Amino acid sequence: MTQDFVHLRMHTEFSIKDGMLNPKKVVHKAIASGMKALAITDATAMFGDVIFYKAASAAGIKPILGADCSITNHYNRDDYLRLLFLARNHQGYLTLCDLLSRAWLTNQYKDRGEVDLDWITPEMADGLIVLSGFNTGAIGKAILNGSLSAAEQEARRLSQKFPHFFMELQRVGRPNDEMLVAESVKLAKKLGLPVVATQPIQFENSEDFEFHEARVAIADGFTLANKARPRIYTPQQYFRTKEEMCELFKDIPSAIENSVEIAKQRNVTIKLGKPRCRFSRRPTVCLSKTTWHSSRAGPEPPPESLISG
Repeated sequence: MTQDFVHLRMHTEFSIKDGMLNPKKVVHKAIASGMKALAITDATAMFGDVIFYKAASAAGIKPILGADCSITNHYNRDDYLRLLFLARNHQGYLTLCDLLSRAWLTNQYKDRGEVDLDWITPEMADGLIVLSGFNTGAIGKAILNGSLSAAEQEARRLSQKFPHFFMELQRVGRPNDEMLVAESVKLAKKLGLPVVATQPIQFENSEDFEFHEARVAIADGFTLANKARPRIYTPQQYFRTKEEMCELFKDIPSAIENSVEIAKQRNVTIKLGKPRCRFSRRPTVCLSKTTWHSSRAGPEPPPESLISG
């Protein structure tokens, strides 16, 4: 009997700059693979969550809502970091919505909204399941840079801040994947941290890789032939079946088992079809007095210079 596995990392077409999966159609892919749950984790966004939630729920698939978040690097903002956040419960879902809104409204850097970990209180952290980000997270980057002590320090910091923290493992054919998996497992064992296998899904089938490369190149302002174009994806970032994932990580069975355990922890129900905003008959409750009175007075007349030409 095939061991169960749940995909916890997936970019859809709602990731804007990358990802090609339709959040409705991908549910059928999960069903065909015999999966009982599936996560949507677009890049610092949750635009596709409602569409995905409705499609998955209707099909009998447990929807896991999350986001692949850009994290502010206070030492070097150009070298940004990533963490994968999954909503563990309803409060975690609200927390994630708040973090992403705050990131885009108050903490944009270049073309991305960044989450500042200093915003997250212990109460907020308890509602989130956090994955380390593998090669894009602070731990993975420290390992790739040869600084194992810095990696350990960061792993201790993140696991202390987030009570539901996992070291993330990936194998998609990048040059340093195997080394990073090995060192991540060693570090996790040393610190007593759980590991989990993820597949960084960007497209449905391996044949879609070139189409995805074109999409990313256009978003980044490059042509496909440009030798300076960043090439950060591989043809292996397709929707692997659970059989493929179990075979890929047969040497680390706990990494497969923990994907299912994480799915079991998720307990989020979204009530759809009803307005969730609160309105008041007294406008000053929702708006500042200045905004309210300005709206009542109407726009100011245009300057005389514009009228006279």
